[in-house]
Parts: sequence; structure tokens; C-alpha cells
Amino acid sequence: MDSTYISVAHASVPEWIDQLAGPTPDPGGGAGAAVVMALGVATGQMALGYAAESAERDRFAAVLAAARAEAIILADTDAAASAALSAAYRSQDQNSAAMRVDTLAAAARSSIAVAQLAQPVLPVLEWLVVHGEARLMPDVAVAAHLMAAAVRASVVNLDANVAATSAACQEAGSADATSDMRSSSTDAVRLAENLGRVAEMTSRPR
Repeated sequence: MDSTYISVAHASVPEWIDQLAGPTPDPGGGAGAAVVMALGVATGQMALGYAAESAERDRFAAVLAAARAEAIILADTDAAASAALSAAYRSQDQNSAAMRVDTLAAAARSSIAVAQLAQPVLPVLEWLVVHGEARLMPDVAVAAHLMAAAVRASVVNLDANVAATSAACQEAGSADATSDMRSSSTDAVRLAENLGRVAEMTSRPR
């Protein structure tokens, strides 16, 4: 089926969700994880906006704005990677095994990038637990949970693509270069756990 993908930046929420629900590879679960990441960061931005004005708050606002913008870009990047991967698996080209190695590696890198978006945002949420508006703590928790979910979803895709990349490397007779990807998966799991701890911290007395 030919793709008629509409960018996250240009689709309405219902339009993009309809695309995700459709029987096409773009967007797929990885792009969905990026959108969830954007929602989590945006929720954190909202909570940060209620904090008392300060230079630190302004610095954190820039961090969150950059992360949210990048998450939207990565949703489209992942959708394109998913479409390319689907095409590589359908290809009858004699170099199709090598094509699968390249496209699987690109898909894995996309998942890594989505998960890593949470890294600079984590300190902002930790700061909000201490300095944010008390009545916004549930929103800080929601932000942390959404981002943790996005990271965990990215790990699922990453692990699957790493395993498939290793198999494709063997088929193509090329060296397996997935060790860095495997370490990124471990780091992402730890990041999701830290986000979960931030969510727990929001319920503690201040």
C-alpha cells in the first residue's frame, strides 16, 4: 500500500492517530513513542510555566522547548525509517540483505534518539518536584509517566531492531556492529526507572 503519510507538524491529532491505526508502516510504534514523548515534555512545560520566575526556570524552559520540537521531528524520522525498513524487507534486490542491515540500524538509531530525549528533561522534572507549584505535582507525575512510557516503548523497538540487525549482518556476511546499540538499551531502561522515581517523588510531603 502506497504511503500518504502526513507529518506530525501538519496533521491534526485525529488525523495522525488515524494514520497510526492504518495498515501502513508509517507511522508505526516508534513514531507513536516519539509523540508520547512530546506529550510528556509538553506536560512538563505546562507545569514549569507555573513555577516562580527565575533564570533557572527560563533555562529549563529552553531545554523543554528544544526537546519537544525534537520529539516531533523524530516522530516523522521514525515513520520514514519504518517505511524504508518495510520496503527493504519487500525488496527482491540481490543486495536486499545489506539493505536490511542499513534500514534496521537506522530504525534502531531512531529509537535510541527518542529515548535519549528524556535525558536532559529528567533534571527539569526533578527541579519541579522541589521548586514547582505544589498543585501541579500531579502534572509533573503525568509528564514523568508519559516520558517513561515513551522510553520503554523505544526500548522495545530498539531491542527488536538490534536482534534483527544482528541476524541481517550474518545473512549479509558483514560484521555485527550492534554493541553500542545494546548499551544504549541498558541506559534507556535506567532512564525510564529514574523517571518513575520522579513520579513517585511528587507524592511526598514538601
